[in-house]
Formats: sequence, structure tokens, C-alpha cells
Amino acid sequence: MMTDFTSRSAVRVFLCVSLVILSQVDGVLAGWNPTLFLRWPASSRKYYDTPPKFVSGNAPHWPMSQWHSGNSGFAVVAFTVGLDGKAHDIRVVQASYPYFGSHTIIAVRAWKFEPARKNGQPVPLKTELVAQFSSR
Repeated sequence: MMTDFTSRSAVRVFLCVSLVILSQVDGVLAGWNPTLFLRWPASSRKYYDTPPKFVSGNAPHWPMSQWHSGNSGFAVVAFTVGLDGKAHDIRVVQASYPYFGSHTIIAVRAWKFEPARKNGQPVPLKTELVAQFSSR
């Protein structure tokens, strides 16, 4: 009976310590933001009068293996801002590390925009996002 109590206590201590460590790591990551650049089509007047406006969403998470190693990198992701203000047809164009691309896609899926407008009407618009993951 004493051994069972001791092992349960050890598990509780392990879980509490693990949660504290995870909350500290999450706090460090929450304070970091990648540099994000959206590229709208160059011949803009042909496609829209008003470009899409970013409304809400979170920055991509830095892949843990790359963050822990201190590795910088980038991802270029193409997508369409739809009439509903959501990102559609998201794909990685180029990435210095595969998870920079996949983490950027995960973030962009949850983003909300006001759609581009042409003559006052919402229109879909293809764009590219460049996400720089750098510790500097």
C-alpha cells in the first residue's frame, strides 16, 4: 500500500513539473512573432480596387526542433483569400525546412480577412505570404 501511494505521488510531481515546463516554453513561444509579408498581385487595379485586410489570426509556430536548435529559416506560402474572408487553396511554394512550411499553413488556415473588393463587390484574390523565422 505504501509503494502504491509513493508511486502515485511521484506521478503527480512529474505531471506538475511537466506542466510548469510546458507553460514556460509556451510563454517563450507566445512572445515570438515571425516577420510576415503578404504579396498582393502587382497589377492590382485589374483584380481589385481594395486589397484584402487581415482581421485576425495567429503567427505560425516556430517548429520546436528548429527553435531549440536556434535555426532560422523561411516559408513562402500561396493561397487565395476567398469571398468568405478565409484562406483557400493553401500550398507551400518554398521553405528552408519542411516544418516552416507546414506550420505556416496551419496558421494561415485559421486566419480571417475582409475580402478584396472590385467595384464594391467582394472578389477572390491570390496572394503569397513570406514568413521569416529568425531569432534576431
